[in-house]
Amino acid sequence: MVLKEVSGSRSLKVDHVVVLCSSFDRVDHMMAMFNTLHTSMEFLRVPVCLFMGNSLTWLLGPGRHQIATPKHIAGEWCGLIPLGEPCLRVTTTGLKWNLSNSEMRFGGMVSTSNTFDGSDKVTVETDKPLVWTMALASGCNGTSSH
Repeated sequence: MVLKEVSGSRSLKVDHVVVLCSSFDRVDHMMAMFNTLHTSMEFLRVPVCLFMGNSLTWLLGPGRHQIATPKHIAGEWCGLIPLGEPCLRVTTTGLKWNLSNSEMRFGGMVSTSNTFDGSDKVTVETDKPLVWTMALASGCNGTSSH
């Protein structure tokens, strides 16, 4: 994995990694990207963001996170999906359908097709890695509504 090799460089200073994804029409490639998100937590100390079409996705590690969601950037939908293992305690604010110490797992609850409550931020507290994904507002992704 090139990312792992490059991250070992002592002279390299980065705040985050942005991955431009063009293979979102192939589920196997998408799953490989999510695997990269998960494994990168082991050797990177900076966020890795996937930019796919009209969406932005990254992995939230255990802890409390604040995500800015101003209307000129955030689109219509967002989602939270456990990755790697079940999340036993997830709490959110700023979403239409907030979670309160909820358990999330494949085969159980995942929070897809959620949306924002109108505030300019979302908070997420999780005990395990959790994928955050959100639509970008029209114009943020190179498209226009005109």
